Formats: sequence, C-alpha cells, structure tokens
Amino acid sequence: MAVTWRMILTHRSSMKRSLPFARNANGKSISPTYGPSGGYVTSSPAAGNPTCPLEGVVDFYRALLTDDADVETSVGAGVILQGGEELDWYDLAQSNGGMWHPYKPGARNNYSNAAYGYLPALIQFATGTSFAEFSREHLFGPLGMDHTACGSLRTSAKDLEAWGNAMLDYGAPTLWSTEMGDEIVSCQERKVNNMPVSQKDCKFGYGWILLDNSKKITTTEGWLKQGFKDYDWTDGIWHDGAEVGSQTNILILPKAGVYVAVLTNTDLNSETASQQLTKAIVDAPLPASDPGTPTSAPITTPTPVPNAAPTNCPGKSEFVFSLTTDKFPKETKWVLKRNKKIIRQSGYNTYKKKFHSYQESTCIPQKGNYKFIIEDRYGDGICCNKGNGRYQISIEGSVKKSGGDFNIKEVTNWRSD
Repeated sequence: MAVTWRMILTHRSSMKRSLPFARNANGKSISPTYGPSGGYVTSSPAAGNPTCPLEGVVDFYRALLTDDADVETSVGAGVILQGGEELDWYDLAQSNGGMWHPYKPGARNNYSNAAYGYLPALIQFATGTSFAEFSREHLFGPLGMDHTACGSLRTSAKDLEAWGNAMLDYGAPTLWSTEMGDEIVSCQERKVNNMPVSQKDCKFGYGWILLDNSKKITTTEGWLKQGFKDYDWTDGIWHDGAEVGSQTNILILPKAGVYVAVLTNTDLNSETASQQLTKAIVDAPLPASDPGTPTSAPITTPTPVPNAAPTNCPGKSEFVFSLTTDKFPKETKWVLKRNKKIIRQSGYNTYKKKFHSYQESTCIPQKGNYKFIIEDRYGDGICCNKGNGRYQISIEGSVKKSGGDFNIKEVTNWRSD
C-alpha cells in the first residue's frame, strides 16, 4: 500500500519511530546516524556521521529503504559492524525487523522521528532544493527569521517571536492561505480507507499536536492543561522536542492570543524543567477573576489597562485604542500591524469588566502600511444585542475608525507617508 505525504505528516506512515542502532566490531551498541563521532550518550555513542543527515538526506534514505547497491551515503561510511562487515544500511534495517511496523499505512498513528527525517529527503527530491534552502525561502525568509536555520538547528528568541506572532494568525497570509492555516490546526489523520479519524481519537494536524477544549486530553498533554485551564484551547497546537542536554516546547493558542516557546538545558532528555517553565509562563499573566458587573452598570471613565504604553511620543505618532465592552468582554481581541508585522495586540480574556471603558496608547512610527483588526470570538461584534459596546482608534487625536456593529472581525487599513 502506498504511503502518502499526509500519512507522514500525521505519523500514520507505519514507519518505526527511530533509525536503527547497530553493534560495532567490539559488540558495543552504536548509533551510526548520530554525530559528531562519539556523541553525547556513552551507552550508544555516535559513529560515522561527521556532518548531518540533512546534508545528504536523499541518498541516505535511499540506502536505508532500498536494496540499491549503487547508492552511496557518507552517513555511516567506514563503520565496521560486529562480524567484520562494513555497515550496509538496508541490511541493518532489515536485520532489526525492518523500518516498517507490521500494519498497513494509515491504520494507526505512531510517532516517528524517522518518517519526519524522510520529509526533507522527499522535499529535496521533489523540488531540487535542499531542505535548508527550502525552509529559508518559504518559511524563515518571509517572516524575517534571519537567525534560524534547519541544517544547523539554530534560532533566536526574536525569531521565535516572529513565528509565534504569525501562527496566532494561523500563518496566513504570509506563509500560506487562510484555508491552509485552518487545515494545519484541524484533524488531518485519515484511516486506511482514507476516511477521517474521529475528533476524539485524532491527535495530529499537519505535524502539530492538537489541543482543543472539546477534545479528550491524553496523559501526555495533561500537564499543559494545568497551566492554562482558563484559556480558550480552540485551534490550539503544541509540540516539544529534545536532544541530549536540551528540551524545547512551543505552545500556540490562536483564539486566546497566546503563544509560549521554551528552550531549556536539561540532563539527558528530561522534560520536567521545560514543562514547569511553560506552565509558569502561561499562568503568570492571568489576571484576578472579575466578580462581575451588573448588566445595567453605567459606562465608566476610560481606564488604562495595566502596563499601558506612554502617551508622549517624540518623533513618533501616538496610536490610541478606546474600547467600551459589551456583556461579554472576554470575547474581544485586537491587533495592530505595521508592514505586516505585529507591533501591539491584546488577546481574548484581556478585558474583564462588562460595560466598562478602557483606553490604551502606544507610540508607532510615523511612516508605514498599517492594519488594525478587531475580532469577536462569538461572531456577533460588540454591539448591539449584548450591550452598546464600541471601539475607536485614532492617530495623534485624528479618528481612523470607530464602531462595534460587526460579525467576527473588522479590518481597517491605512498608509502613513
């Protein structure tokens, strides 16, 4: 049965989790794919991979998955196995039961690092471009992530911020279409007959582990919910990863306007530190619960939100956002972008008081292409069925837009020269 791109992306390819280990001439367990030589784990040290599989990934996977004697790969070159034979990747994989589980592709999800290593090979084969170049052109470049690379596995806090901000908008339109963004955060697993997996049993979108309020949370994700149980999980996604000595987590909750990226040093592959730090970060900004305001409460004088920006802007322009909430203030969020990059935003659950007025100010460059988006999570705006809420945005005292009677969102664009 054919293996599809979707099966690989959703861990339903039936390829085993890891690349095979071997035993060297002295009978010691080694990891022939791992580098640098010697590696970091004494129980199964690295051997024979002085660069990285990404550098010659097409030939490596051909050697691993096909019995083609003409294929050569630098990965594992010169490694002598127990018995005196030179390493042959295909023979090694077969001797360990092969690289495939004994069930049909699509039958079940089973997380596979080996399958995700195969993806760069397929991308390079299909495009004629290395995976590192492909990623830079189509992912990192458009987001201005100049300090991030796949081949050397590096990034920066600023680059992670760019990625997180983009994913709060589902990656659209900078990286892909709105439709594709919606697909990424929804169930993409398919059975052998290509029928969708039920929502309660589905774990993966396109690579991301799915988080949702309506979804049964497994033990693996249980620790996450402890840290942000009061946030909206809808369309939430997360993933973690580890290397010997490091552990990473990234969590994105687009409906709540929250993302968290954590990179930690650890002993071996311990997840404890990164999990605790992730929960602490997500839990920290939660404001005190609102005791509630009577529905007939009068409109109050605008109140600055905590940590509001200064109102004097030498050499810049002052942007002011004013909001009067309706009966459901937690459903409102907004974002201000300049030249497609986010410069200020407030997520869902920011505004707590019903029928209350808020005002926020920030200094912005005098020139640029600006976009302001205000959204209502329920899709009924902030006026008029649940109270006469309204908003207003202004630049240097000049009103750019005001209103409140919209559905899901309202967008205002302007250019300042």
